[in-house]
Amino acid sequence: MEILTRLTCHGCLSNWIFIILTITVLTEQGTMGGRGAFVKNMKRTKVIVEKFFNVGVNGNIALYEEDLGLKQENLILDAQSDDPETIFRYIVEIVGLNILFYWTEDRNFYTIETERDPIEVRRIYDNPNWDGEREYMKADKSGNGPHTSSDGEVLATFKEPSDIWNGLTINSVHIGDVLKRSALLDMD
Repeated sequence: MEILTRLTCHGCLSNWIFIILTITVLTEQGTMGGRGAFVKNMKRTKVIVEKFFNVGVNGNIALYEEDLGLKQENLILDAQSDDPETIFRYIVEIVGLNILFYWTEDRNFYTIETERDPIEVRRIYDNPNWDGEREYMKADKSGNGPHTSSDGEVLATFKEPSDIWNGLTINSVHIGDVLKRSALLDMD
């Protein structure tokens, strides 16, 4: 908003053209809002789960290879790094957000709930009424899809958020490797 205000105050036509071109480029690269924010560009390559999301962008409900890992552009900018450990520590330790992710290796949903004391890492319980259609709807007993406070099996607890990166493994796999093959679905 600051850039928009500064550029438009001069009233120059070239500033408006710059803004329009910038918005067009960002939209084409998938960096503005919606599921497009998962990836740096809209070129999709490998489908990981064909029918993943309950509601998709332009009818697209698949989960793609590009959706995996901590590589959302807004996270990289906020954490001022593209290093997954730095981004994770920024999210969990500095900002203190809960996170919801889907690990493609075991096809389960997990949450790290930093608001709890101690901090809980949970594998979200399955939805007993899942119809087998959309992968996103298979977790959470409520039937509304998973969220960061969904009930689940407590896998680990941590007193301090700074202990999670070095201390958390899921199925004997370090959290850094888990997140490389996971879709980060929600943070709150």
